[in-house]
Amino acid sequence: MSRRTHGNLILLMLVAGVIAGLMEYCTTWTRDQQERNPVGYIGWLIRDLESDLQSLRTVRGQIQRELQRVCEEQQRIEQRCHAAASAAVELRDKHQEGRNRVLALGQMWTRDQLETQMSSLLAEIRSGESVLGHIEICRETMETELERLTTQETEIQAGLRLLAAQRELAFSRREGGLSLDQLSLQVQSLLSNSQQLQAAAATSVCPQAAATRLGHAVGP
Repeated sequence: MSRRTHGNLILLMLVAGVIAGLMEYCTTWTRDQQERNPVGYIGWLIRDLESDLQSLRTVRGQIQRELQRVCEEQQRIEQRCHAAASAAVELRDKHQEGRNRVLALGQMWTRDQLETQMSSLLAEIRSGESVLGHIEICRETMETELERLTTQETEIQAGLRLLAAQRELAFSRREGGLSLDQLSLQVQSLLSNSQQLQAAAATSVCPQAAATRLGHAVGP
């Protein structure tokens, strides 16, 4: 690495450090700042919670769309398995007639062709059933995550209403509100739980993609 490149790297690191320090200063409230400006501090908590709520809603929307695709894929494969089973039954009945050539499914078949087609249909059914098992697991996982996200959204909305009421009390300097420490702890608890749920929900989409690809292998 040249001296110039090394110097530029050091400069970038120094600038990044300054920016990080400014961001920490701008987003961190000291005890003295909180006590001198409780209304502003509660407003900051509200904005932090609102930002997380928007992120949570984005993740929930993604899960809902993926769940819809999973349901459609599940229905498509179930229909194909049902059609394959019906065709297999018709071919089996024709095969049992014992004739060398029979008319089935709108075309003529020899006995060897009937046997080959029945084997193909049975393999398709088995493949479809296997894929449906994977899809059902993915569907249940996403439904569970979606329910958790919805519950968390309700709790965050309740937290925002509480903060709004507490800010009004602080603005009018009336007694009876929660302490700033209590409000901060409640917000941090909501944020921590929300971030964990969002991370878990995001990973629940990944297995579904694999299941969908398997589903397309069953047929068009």
